[in-house]
Amino acid sequence: MFLRKPVTKEKIENMNKNKLFKVFVMIAFIMCSCEDNFDPKMYGTLNVSNYPVTEAEYESFMMTCYMPFTTTWTYWIGAGTSGNQHGWYIPAGGVLKFFDYPTDEVAVWNNGWGGGYYFLSKADFSQCVYYASGTLSDENPNHFPKVSEISYFTNVIGTLEKASTEVVSEERKREFIAEARLCRGLMMYYLLHVYGPVPLIVDPNDLINPSKLENLVRPTLQQMTEWIMADFEYAYQYIADTQPEQGRYNKDYARVCIMRHCLNEGYYMSGYYQKAIDMYNELKGRYSLFK
Repeated sequence: MFLRKPVTKEKIENMNKNKLFKVFVMIAFIMCSCEDNFDPKMYGTLNVSNYPVTEAEYESFMMTCYMPFTTTWTYWIGAGTSGNQHGWYIPAGGVLKFFDYPTDEVAVWNNGWGGGYYFLSKADFSQCVYYASGTLSDENPNHFPKVSEISYFTNVIGTLEKASTEVVSEERKREFIAEARLCRGLMMYYLLHVYGPVPLIVDPNDLINPSKLENLVRPTLQQMTEWIMADFEYAYQYIADTQPEQGRYNKDYARVCIMRHCLNEGYYMSGYYQKAIDMYNELKGRYSLFK
């Protein structure tokens, strides 16, 4: 059995004094150390006037264009899109697209995860409206928001074009622009095959033109085909033959993109089939099947 000692009047007074002292210390700390009623203070800014300013920052800025082509399950890039965009190469959207196969006799990728993630790796185009796993929802978005990402790519390209040659050499600047334009061309290539021609901003000067931004009229098939080819051909001309990092596009991949695009659109675009043959001849003998 434990007996508790009685609390004396003197002890109670001491406890109250200690509490009062703590209150005064807290008030003094608040009055002396906090300013403007906890209003946040901004000690710097990040905007077009101070980023990017170095060659490394321009390169990092350009690298954001690769995000839709990574295997990250979801991503967010630029304004106008949410953080649940699916990349082009994740299983939910079909790792390989049906229109990139040389034949319709293909093995369908279907692992049975709640309905089968085979969209567009199978000739079942009733699902094209979703182009993601399952039913269209916040968790399973379609790819149409990538139309606004084209504007983001165009802004990146415009920013690179304005980079001072005192910061980025002319050769490096062209290489960075070539990578960004190859990414943009590839985005337009996929959008064309999933949704047909869609209104896009491909001129940096149009990014501040309200009439261009509000335009919802589809371009012609030939116009969008030419936009894609212009980006691919610029990349083919200026992109690096080899890259310092794995996963970054090079001149051979630009050849592959041109070849695929020309084979798809050559039935109505003059000279495209011959261009595809030219790209094939440049690639022939340089690669073999992985053993």
